[in-house]
Amino acid sequence: MACDGPFSHSRLESFRQCPRKFRLRYIDAIPARRRGIEAFMGSRVHEALEWLYRKLGAGQPVACPELLRYFHRRWDESYGDDVERVRENRGPDHYRAAGVACLETYYRLNHPFADAARTLGLEQRVEFELDGDARYPIQGYIDRLVQGADGMLEIHDYKTSSRMPRPEDFAADGQLALYQIGLGRVFAGQRGVRLVWHYLVHGERVELGKTPADLERLGARTRATIDAVRAEQAWEARPGALCRWCDYHDLCPEGSRVVEGAQSVPWNEGRLVWRYAGVKRAAGEPGGNPAALRREAELLRSALRDYVVRTGRSVLTGGPGRLVVQPPTETAPPRWVMRFEPGDPGGDPG
Repeated sequence: MACDGPFSHSRLESFRQCPRKFRLRYIDAIPARRRGIEAFMGSRVHEALEWLYRKLGAGQPVACPELLRYFHRRWDESYGDDVERVRENRGPDHYRAAGVACLETYYRLNHPFADAARTLGLEQRVEFELDGDARYPIQGYIDRLVQGADGMLEIHDYKTSSRMPRPEDFAADGQLALYQIGLGRVFAGQRGVRLVWHYLVHGERVELGKTPADLERLGARTRATIDAVRAEQAWEARPGALCRWCDYHDLCPEGSRVVEGAQSVPWNEGRLVWRYAGVKRAAGEPGGNPAALRREAELLRSALRDYVVRTGRSVLTGGPGRLVVQPPTETAPPRWVMRFEPGDPGGDPG
């Protein structure tokens, strides 16, 4: 159960942004059926940098073209129909080129990688109890852990965002500082900890240290958030601009309304049809999570009913086919009937 932990920075941020998203993802365990292309590109860049440092750690030098070939191979192997774009005016090639530029810039700024031999861990798992209290278990992954030349421990994090944060944003960032709290117990003899962000799009490296007072405040805020998660009952949505990037907005009436305000009806309609077909397919596959699928189906039907009432459309098209939605009438059964075409053997009560 997600409320029992362990908790990660990303999980807690998800709750702060939108309790309903937290519930759908971590409690109802509804799998995301799409991957945003920005996150997809970021994952491929992270994979390439991890591969680079593993090669260097084994004493094998890597030329930049070789690094880019690895990136392109992993892109081609991983890209699929579930990768989606919010910004329709930017195609996959735009994001692939952005990933290439990130790697070229990082290689140029860091070659010949003098600190590669001081790497202590790649995708290093960190797991600890906040303040030694078993009620607050924390976990996370460090992109690269390094022993600095001055004896400091360095936590490196790669960012592929096109937005460069302000100095005060780094001071308020809690992700790497949480890792610092956990590492402080494992590496108690270190001179200190340095937090290092690599903003690859901008070619910027930002370093920051946290004081004991900073870490104490972060610990208190983290405990308060975990307590709020466990006390939550309503799981209300917090609609806003981030709904456009949310994996679950088509299961959330509030999120759907935000997205429809920024996208055309056919785009959202196609997503609903695609997701409906995916739920039906998953329901027929062995080894799934029946409870999670029932919950997802219930939320999806609610979103579809809301969509049909608001738009007046009863035949939805897109993706793998079309979905016919029949509202209740005086002569029809007192229920909604949803029928997927083609390939669906019959109606599905809503």
